Amino acid sequence: MFISISILLGLGLPAVVLVIMFFITNVESPLVHRIVWMGAEVGGAVLSVQMVLMTPQLRTIFINRWQQNRVVPAARPLQIKVPATVE
Repeated sequence: MFISISILLGLGLPAVVLVIMFFITNVESPLVHRIVWMGAEVGGAVLSVQMVLMTPQLRTIFINRWQQNRVVPAARPLQIKVPATVE
């Protein structure tokens, strides 16, 4: 829980710094909107993955589905015989 909160705070920190700089200098940087939206987008992705990992029902659904699609190796490897060419 602490890790997700620190990730979200870290993503929001550049936006807060740029907004404070705008209030002080009254000059808006051209990158403000891109940086603010990037933090919001990555934060949304982190929260959606966190919701799956933190909710027990969703976690079991994803784990069961992931384990069903695994490839199981055969008990002994298949030996393919290549016919020899006659010269």
